[in-house]
Amino acid sequence: MKIASYEAIPSVKEFFPSIKNVLIEVNWASRIISNEDLQLVLEEKVMMIDGNVKMVTTKKKKLGKIKVQSPAMYFSNIYEIILNQLLKKVAETKSHGVKLNFDEITIFENTIKVLRAMSGEFKAQSSHILSQKFGSQHFPLSLSLSIFNCQA
Repeated sequence: MKIASYEAIPSVKEFFPSIKNVLIEVNWASRIISNEDLQLVLEEKVMMIDGNVKMVTTKKKKLGKIKVQSPAMYFSNIYEIILNQLLKKVAETKSHGVKLNFDEITIFENTIKVLRAMSGEFKAQSSHILSQKFGSQHFPLSLSLSIFNCQA
């Protein structure tokens, strides 16, 4: 299943040249428990944001009171943010990457749909040659599907 080409998503080594190809130097944020914490992480020098993706029920305003299942990023089982909102915030900072963890194949498949829909937005906002080497909306994105806990 092709989500995006290699050219569209920079590697961690390319996006963070300060680590000089030593990947152990990448720092992570994974214990975010509020909007305030997320905002602090986005303002700090944290490189990668790590969290588990679950499905949450949201209401679509455009569709009236219809409830819709949406992928959301969970941190420490306390705080959640709808996935596309998180990815938009990260894209706006132009200085962070994201690692998404999954333990259910259906959540993974729903996330792929969100990423495909968002890739159109990011491409529309990007210009030539990846906005002069990863400007605009490009950032490292890692997907981790746990095959040991995976439920179909």
